[in-house]
Amino acid sequence: SLAAAAGQQLGESNSSKLMWPAVFDIANGMDFDTRVEVIGVNNLIHLHHYYQDKFNQHAACLNDLLQTFMKDNPGHHFIDELPAYDGLLFAAKFSGPDLTHLTDPEWNDCCVWIALRPCQLGSANYDKFTADAQAYREHLRDQLSFHIPPLCVNMRNSSSVKEVDNVMLCKRSVAPAPLPPNPVCGNPAILIPCDNQSYRGKTVTAAIGKYFKNTSEPVIIIVELSSDIAQVVEECDKLSDRQVTTYYPRPGRVITDEVTKLKHFLSEPVGVLVTDRHLFGGMQARNVICVSSYGVYDTNSVTRAIAQLVVIARKDAVKFYKDKKADIVV
Repeated sequence: SLAAAAGQQLGESNSSKLMWPAVFDIANGMDFDTRVEVIGVNNLIHLHHYYQDKFNQHAACLNDLLQTFMKDNPGHHFIDELPAYDGLLFAAKFSGPDLTHLTDPEWNDCCVWIALRPCQLGSANYDKFTADAQAYREHLRDQLSFHIPPLCVNMRNSSSVKEVDNVMLCKRSVAPAPLPPNPVCGNPAILIPCDNQSYRGKTVTAAIGKYFKNTSEPVIIIVELSSDIAQVVEECDKLSDRQVTTYYPRPGRVITDEVTKLKHFLSEPVGVLVTDRHLFGGMQARNVICVSSYGVYDTNSVTRAIAQLVVIARKDAVKFYKDKKADIVV
């Protein structure tokens, strides 16, 4: 999973981005007794010098590392959230990995699945980007025997993949999709309007008490804005019947201690986990409370819920959410 790789270059200047590993990466490093090995961006970067010595090749970008890793580990590969652009926002160009090694005989019985990450593009670059992307898809299909299905019914695009729309001076390679149907009958999503930002923490604990009465059910709280997370944690710490685990960047915390606490929660998920949208990206959970910013990342956060979703947002966001999910309960 390469979800953390968007806009990330290799090198010391960006090493601070890796200081707080994503929940997804930590979970992938734990033994859950499965036969699937998940490799994240951190893993690939840690292999950088190893591959440099083994193959005498310098990886200039993530695509290079990915290609080298695949060649060194023949077998079935599921490549998720592959970054598909190179350069700055308004000078983006399509950049797909060279997968011609898949034509080698040792790959005859191997399956490779690729999902490209949608991205925002400057309007001036959109036509060139989409033309290059189409040429890359045709190369995968015609030269490497890839099958490219239209993804019109899936968790992130439940109705259809719509035409691209304008976002200020940008265009999206894939437009925002409506929220998926609730996967569990009888558990409609809940929207709690809250205009007063200073009451968001109290609103979270009230929502836990009302909608998650079973204290053995774990609840994930995803906070969109860093300015909200401290008061949410402060109020959650007052809960007498729930164990509270926190995982988000803040000064004075030893990362290894925080990771140890998170691993304990992941292995025995009881109580409440408070984190932010960056660190919880790629994960899913049965019960999610999303403290919304009413911004472009909200759809990404609310689709983390499998069974029960509660959204806390401003009153002027009601129409926004009702348009996306008609059966949401306000």
